Amino acid sequence: MESVTTATEPATPTEPGVYEIPFGVYQTIDAVNISSLKVMDVSPRHFAHDRTVTHDSDAMRLGRAVHTSVLEPDRFPLEHVIWSGKVRRGKDWDRFSSANSGRSILRESDYAKCVKMRDVVRNDAVAGQWFRPSLNSQAEQTLVWQCGGTLCKSRLDWIVYENDCAYLVDLKTTNAIAPCDFGRAAARYHYDAQLAFYVDAIKSLGIAKTVHAKIISVESDAPFDVAVYAIPEHVIESGHKKYRAWLQRLAHCRERDEYPGVANDSEHQLPFPEFALFADSATAQTSDAE
Repeated sequence: MESVTTATEPATPTEPGVYEIPFGVYQTIDAVNISSLKVMDVSPRHFAHDRTVTHDSDAMRLGRAVHTSVLEPDRFPLEHVIWSGKVRRGKDWDRFSSANSGRSILRESDYAKCVKMRDVVRNDAVAGQWFRPSLNSQAEQTLVWQCGGTLCKSRLDWIVYENDCAYLVDLKTTNAIAPCDFGRAAARYHYDAQLAFYVDAIKSLGIAKTVHAKIISVESDAPFDVAVYAIPEHVIESGHKKYRAWLQRLAHCRERDEYPGVANDSEHQLPFPEFALFADSATAQTSDAE
């Protein structure tokens, strides 16, 4: 297994390896991550623009808080604090914000939601087994690795080591937890490419020879149901081909310093959906009769 570098004064990694660093330091690593690489599926122009934008929002901050609550419960109360005021402005807010500099400030309802999601995941009969104290596990490891000449980075939610095997566990919040609904969301958000990217990072660094990927999905609202989905090997293989194609196109764009948009200087025929086309009366009556 690759040696782990623990930074006492976190420095930004520049070489391949496994690092235990804060999320803020991870963000400063000059490498391609899967979140930005997914944008290549829209166009290289969108990818190039995405790299210039700082992404953060209340929803993203809450998502990070949920991850900390579930994956690193001991750190959660140290890094998050409740704001019980009605608005985030005024002298009271300024004093509170200043006194809690460096901590994430959550509304009382959001803090309670994080705690609830932590409890339902860790107490779930299936999901909870991945958080047993007896396991050799690690939260939020950063992997920096080379893929086809491109420096890449990944931040793994949770990984369990067992001899030469690793179990990669990714935590997802959702409002569509039923298998078919979650499967469609997984396809829409390219979870296959994301997990394949992580699996290849683990193998590239020699951390494990065999990697099994799983997703723990938890509802972001009541009843806060939990489901664990094992990712089939053919799905990982599909994701592998997908992200490799994006990387190859990115390398092509970088060589030429050209980042075309979706049309790529050509006209396209509109892919209008069949179901939205007008049906004449005879066709409609036949359909109704059936």
